[in-house]
Parts: sequence; structure tokens; C-alpha cells
Amino acid sequence: MPTVEEELLALEARLDEARMRGDGELFSNVLADDFRTTNPVGTITGKQQALDDAASGRLKVHSSRSTGIVVRPIGANAAVVTGRADMRAAFRGFDISGAFIYTHVYVRRDDGQWQVVAAHSSRLLPDWLYLVAIRIANLFRLAPR
Repeated sequence: MPTVEEELLALEARLDEARMRGDGELFSNVLADDFRTTNPVGTITGKQQALDDAASGRLKVHSSRSTGIVVRPIGANAAVVTGRADMRAAFRGFDISGAFIYTHVYVRRDDGQWQVVAAHSSRLLPDWLYLVAIRIANLFRLAPR
């Protein structure tokens, strides 16, 4: 019987492949109905929006490779997975390729299936670029003080 870590590492690898193929069926099964994700610009979306973005082509992933994945089980039926995804992708025609750090919160349902209930991703940026962006935002009072 595989461990929680083995099960979720295998599922994360399948999700990487599914992103590139635009496999909505796998994501439809893996994302919980009440799934919520926060993207790198702070927008919170649900399952249907995530599925629609992929199905419509608004989000097109050309390559996706996750590394440094750490699975932290919480009991037998929940786990937090963190990792880094290096992606070549476009959103609404704009290149969004780069390195992203992510967190996925999984729960194991009564039927034994793992589902993601929450996710968060952040673009990996050099410290200097982040500090410049904050300074510019402060000039325009776009960031809280």
C-alpha cells in the first residue's frame, strides 16, 4: 500500500502532465467542488473558473515541471503539498512563463480519492525586483502603508 507521500507525489506528476495536455477531466476530478485558489496577482477563483480557463484556451501551458515537492501529511486524510513549478505558459495571450512556488491543500474523501480544496501560487522573483515593484506601488499608493 503506498504512503500518503507516494500517492500525492504521483498525483502531482499526473497534474503536471495534465496541465500540458489540457486534461480537464483529471482536474475536474481532483479539484474539490468548493476548491479555491489564489493566483500570483491575488485573485481568488474557484473550480469552475479554473476549468473554464483551461478549456477555453485562456490558459495555455506548454510545459510544466514541478520540483522540490514536499508532502506534509496531516493525519491520514489531509496533507499540505508545497513545491516549485517551472512553466512555459500564456494567459489570455500574454506570456506568463517562469518559476512559481505553490501550495496545495489535499483532503482524502470517503471514497479514498484525494482532492485539492485550496491552492496558492506565487511568482518567484528576485528580491530586488520585488522591492522595486513595492516602491513603484507606493508612489501611486497602490500598496497599503
